Amino acid sequence: MTHTFLLQPGQWTLKGFWCETHLNPLPIEGTVNIVWNQPNWFSYTQRLTLPYYQQNSTNNYYFSSSELSLNYRGYLGFQQNQYTFVLKHNQLGNLELGNLEGNGWITPTSIIQRYWVLNDRKRRQGFETF
Repeated sequence: MTHTFLLQPGQWTLKGFWCETHLNPLPIEGTVNIVWNQPNWFSYTQRLTLPYYQQNSTNNYYFSSSELSLNYRGYLGFQQNQYTFVLKHNQLGNLELGNLEGNGWITPTSIIQRYWVLNDRKRRQGFETF
């Protein structure tokens, strides 16, 4: 299967599950918007709504939600199988960690990204596959 996600402009609606090690899958919903402004330069905006439990003052738990907002600006090389990007992440931005930077690889069936937080003494980084 060959995908066109990221390679073509478009808008998508997401509905699925967020999976983390040692946690039950969480249902998520969201949108993705991909825009190509110039040859080889793209903008990728992603908004996800994730549910979570909060504790109130009487120690009762209730269901709430949190929004993840990711704004990418990237450059896709001429061979169209590797790209570089910078990312503004709303939750990491609240921690004043700054932007993230990373590399991506486009394969016939998936997109793989590796990223790291800029100016972070703890050298935090991540890895994800679409």
